[in-house]
Amino acid sequence: MQPARPRRTAGVTLLELVIVLAMLGIVMGSVVTVIRGSTRACRVGSTSAHLEALVVRVLDRIEDRLRASARATITPALSAPFSSNRIDFQRTVGYAGGAVTWSPTERIGFQYRPGEIDNGKDDDGDGLIDDGRVVWTQNVGLANQTSTDWADGVSEYLQGEIQNNLDDNRNGLVDECGLCFAVDATSVVVRLTLQDLSSDGVLLTKTAEKRIFFRNR
Repeated sequence: MQPARPRRTAGVTLLELVIVLAMLGIVMGSVVTVIRGSTRACRVGSTSAHLEALVVRVLDRIEDRLRASARATITPALSAPFSSNRIDFQRTVGYAGGAVTWSPTERIGFQYRPGEIDNGKDDDGDGLIDDGRVVWTQNVGLANQTSTDWADGVSEYLQGEIQNNLDDNRNGLVDECGLCFAVDATSVVVRLTLQDLSSDGVLLTKTAEKRIFFRNR
């Protein structure tokens, strides 16, 4: 007679259970990692899209004000390789006796955020260093002067630029601000760099530029 074969015990052994649980833990860990990565990517992507839309919107607002201007009303009228972080101008608002009627002086420029100073530190605690705003001012120098903030998160220098008397980002300008204006005979080129932190603390930067031709040349 052949010896009887031992029967396999029903169920699983403790070792098999440990192996199954370990594999399950690895799979679940991978799933959680993927979900977290996807969520983080979504948050970064959302902040990036918002920042890009804001850069475009601000440049459109600047164009809307400057295109009705003329070079003769612009100060300072710095040309490349120099630029200014603000621009004063007047706009055409009508005609009287065949002559152009100009608006009171307006200003678009960079200003440091409240609580922020030029010291290489994040003084206001927003996660950005020496950042500022795009500010539009109407009736400059008059009793009814008013100012409106168009955007926060303007970097101190344009993306890729540092203060060293060189054209680091090779755009034809030297040490230009995160909001800068370079003027020629018929137009002004506006460049803008905005920064923001995603909810996960990722620093995002968007830069754009626009050439605006004066309607009154």
